[in-house]
Amino acid sequence: MRTETRNGEQTRRARLRIQLAVHAARIARGEPHPMHRRSRREDGMTPRILVATLGRVGSDAALRAAAAIAAAHGATVDVLTVLEPLPIFDAGFVPTVIPYEDIERQRRDELLARVRAQVEEIAGAANGWKIALRIGSPAHAIVDAARQPHTLLVVLGIGRHEPADRIFGNETAIRVSRLSSVPVLAVAPGHGALPSRVIAATDFSPSSLRAARAAASLVAPSGTLTLAHVAPTLEADATLAESWEGRYAESVAIAFERLRRDIDVQPGVCVETVVLRGDAAVELLALARRTNAGLIAVGSHGFNFAERMLVGSVAAKLLRTARCSVMVAPADRALRARHAEGLGTVEEQMAAVMAVRSTPPRPAIPAH
Repeated sequence: MRTETRNGEQTRRARLRIQLAVHAARIARGEPHPMHRRSRREDGMTPRILVATLGRVGSDAALRAAAAIAAAHGATVDVLTVLEPLPIFDAGFVPTVIPYEDIERQRRDELLARVRAQVEEIAGAANGWKIALRIGSPAHAIVDAARQPHTLLVVLGIGRHEPADRIFGNETAIRVSRLSSVPVLAVAPGHGALPSRVIAATDFSPSSLRAARAAASLVAPSGTLTLAHVAPTLEADATLAESWEGRYAESVAIAFERLRRDIDVQPGVCVETVVLRGDAAVELLALARRTNAGLIAVGSHGFNFAERMLVGSVAAKLLRTARCSVMVAPADRALRARHAEGLGTVEEQMAAVMAVRSTPPRPAIPAH
C-alpha cells in the first residue's frame, strides 16, 4: 500500500512538472493578441460615448465623466434614458403592462424634462448632446443602444444615493458589462473627472488587454497607470512550490513587458506593475485604497450563471463594493454568445466549469 501511495505521489509530481514546463514554454513563445486598434476616426466618423441616466443625482458623476472623456478624445455624447413600464398583476398573478396612455405619457414627459435639466446643468445649454428615451429593460436598452457604430464606451453611475438610482446602479452595470460589446464605465459619486491614478487588473487574457488599453486612454495627464496581476497560490510541498513560483514570476515579468509595449500610454503618464496574492477582488480594492486610485479596470470573461456560481466574478464584486469607479472591458464575442445561449443543462455547465477549475492556473498570453 505504501509503495502504491509513493508511486502515485511521484506520478502526480511528474505530471505537475510537465505541466509547469509546458506552461513556461507557452509563455515564452506567446505574443499578445494583436487586437488591431484602428482609430475610429480614421474612417472620418466621430467616436461616440453613450451615457445612461435617469436625471437624478446618482448619474451626475457619469455625465461629468462622459463630458471629460469626450473632450479628451474628440467624441460626441449621446444620452440615453430608459422608462420601465409599470407592471400590474391580473387575477392569476401574471405581470402585465398598464395600458393607460395618459399615465405613460406623463411619466415619459417628466423623465425627459428631468434628464434635459440635468444635461443642461452639467454640460451647458449649448451642449449638442442628443437625448433619447427608450421603454423597456434598462440593461437590454443600454446594450442595444451601444451597438450603434463608433460607440467607444458606455458610461453610467453606480447609483448609491437613493433607491431610484439603483435602476441604473451597480446591478444594471453588472448586467450591461456581461452583454456589452464595448467597455462599460460605472462612475462612482464624486469621480467625474479623468482619474490621475488608474489600476488595470490583468490576467493577460484578451479582455484584460482591452481593459488595460481602455484604462490607459482615461488616465489624466501626468497620472499613473498601475498594471496589477493577482497570482494564484499553489498548494504543494515547499520544493515544488518554490520551483513553480520562480517559473511563474519569470513568465509574469515577460507578460508585463509585452503588455506595456502593447498599450497606448500618453506622454507623461507613469506605468507601474505590481503582483498581488489572494482574492482578486479583495486585493484590488485594497490596492485602490492604498494608492487612492480613481478607477479600477478589469476584463469580463463572459461567465454564465453556473460558472459565476463556482468561480465568481471579479468584475461583479468590484461593481458592488468599490468606492472608486470601475470599468469592465468585454469578453470575446464567442464567450458573450456562449453566455447568452448557455452551455446546455445545468449538469453540463457544472461539468465544464469543474474541468476549467482542475486546470493549473497560468497567465494566458494570447498568440498571434
